[in-house]
Amino acid sequence: MKTKEADAKYMFDFIKNICDKHGPRPSASEAELNATEDIEKQLQDLGCDEVFTDDFYLHPGAYPQGFVKIPFVLILTSYLLYLFIPIIVLFLVTFALIVFIVEFPLMKEFIDPLFKKKLSRNVFGKIKPKKETRKIVIIGGHTDSANVFPLFQKTRRGILKYVFGMIGIVAIFMVYAVITFIIQVMAFSLSNTFLLGLISLPSMFGFPFPIFFNIGYVVFLCALPFILYVLLNTQFFTKPVMGANDNLSGVAIAMGIANYVQQHDRYEHVELWCGSFGSEESGQRGSKAFVKKYGDELGILNNAYTLIPESVGVADIVGFISAEEMHFVKHSDFLLQEFQKAYEACLAMVALSGTKFCKMGISPQDFAGTDAMRFSEKGYEAIAFIGADKDDQWPLCYHSFDDVPENIRPEPMRYLLEVILTFLEKLDKDLAAKE
Repeated sequence: MKTKEADAKYMFDFIKNICDKHGPRPSASEAELNATEDIEKQLQDLGCDEVFTDDFYLHPGAYPQGFVKIPFVLILTSYLLYLFIPIIVLFLVTFALIVFIVEFPLMKEFIDPLFKKKLSRNVFGKIKPKKETRKIVIIGGHTDSANVFPLFQKTRRGILKYVFGMIGIVAIFMVYAVITFIIQVMAFSLSNTFLLGLISLPSMFGFPFPIFFNIGYVVFLCALPFILYVLLNTQFFTKPVMGANDNLSGVAIAMGIANYVQQHDRYEHVELWCGSFGSEESGQRGSKAFVKKYGDELGILNNAYTLIPESVGVADIVGFISAEEMHFVKHSDFLLQEFQKAYEACLAMVALSGTKFCKMGISPQDFAGTDAMRFSEKGYEAIAFIGADKDDQWPLCYHSFDDVPENIRPEPMRYLLEVILTFLEKLDKDLAAKE
């Protein structure tokens, strides 16, 4: 193997140092900015040719707390107002679903202006090649840490059933309220009929209210505790976790690449940008700002590959993410194929020495997202790597108080470092062959 135990130790020490000095780092917080300054200094100490930071602004209260709390209030209100004006449920629940869908899966910053604007920052170091730059490779994690997510810890892969089950219930309740309203309107037009008297009960305001729909409301009322359970156990409460794995482990790998290259030899034609994005936990806002500047405005990303290690520090296996399905984003087929080849090359290498190697493979991700999606959604070449449990193939310590340096496993970070270095070496040789 190219890497040594010292490389794994360097990455672990980086994570522990940031956690010990800065603690939890919510998006756009003072702790996140202080940690960014720390990373900037460490990149300078590594001898990068240029270290740069980019400030950007966001509304961290909107994501994820905002798109949970606003629907929470709207749904509770709709349950109450149904008794008085059933049709109001249509508007309240529709707006609740719009807030959730547009802000979370579509990430359109729909409710962001309702929340306070704050400053965050990206930081990267450039390592120039010995000859001309023919390809830029961007490698980064994110500096901020998440808020605790109890529902994920309680349900793991079952979380999708809970979330979509909740959405289904409130959507059916909305349809039910509309039907109730239609029947009430019909009841007015059929007033004083014998049949209406048989099938309806008076409401508190004297309006006819069908017996069936009284019973139906009780059914939906019984489902309310489930809805509240799902919402209150997402990220409703703002208790930040340490974020050693998610995602200082990704930053550590980027730093590990920079450290390895500076200790050995630079590439001939590959220019490296190694560092960290800010405010990923508030909807990948840092990588979005990065893509806007270096892709859409400057066009630099047209000649770049972006590699995003995510939560690889506590892992049994490592996935090469082919798609982030919740955000309707597909990653680079070319990079997936090249990393599969790099992984197989590493397996062949370690087989000769008898060294164990972390299992890796290509798979889609069906919940949440990574910074890679901000690149791929714009058509730039990107890929994400994520650490997972061997049994259910979902991340470990995800948005949990267990996400601390003591639970970090340096080995999977070293293995991914090895695969990335193998990819970079082959890429550089392929670029040199074009002379």
